[in-house]
Amino acid sequence: EFGGWTFHYFDEVAGTAMEELFSKPFALLLGRRTYDIFAAYWPYQKESIADVFNPTTKYVATHRPNSLTWENTQSLGPDIVARLKEIKQEDGPDLLIQGSGDLI
Repeated sequence: EFGGWTFHYFDEVAGTAMEELFSKPFALLLGRRTYDIFAAYWPYQKESIADVFNPTTKYVATHRPNSLTWENTQSLGPDIVARLKEIKQEDGPDLLIQGSGDLI
């Protein structure tokens, strides 16, 4: 149920790459389905990566912004492209996309 397509291919090399990626400040860009999967899982985990995911800023492309309950989550609003352009112009951490193939 959880893990997405990477689950079946995850190995030591992938683990090292993920550790490096998540060792630097970042914000997450998520589509609605990926957000729902992450929000149902990560807030309840005790592993160290949860300590990284939970407090980070999460931007979500959604038409249901009132149901974003995971901490530090923001809807991108009705004009997703315009809001993303604004975010990219701001001084802040890298913006990482996890899952969300339709969003790309």
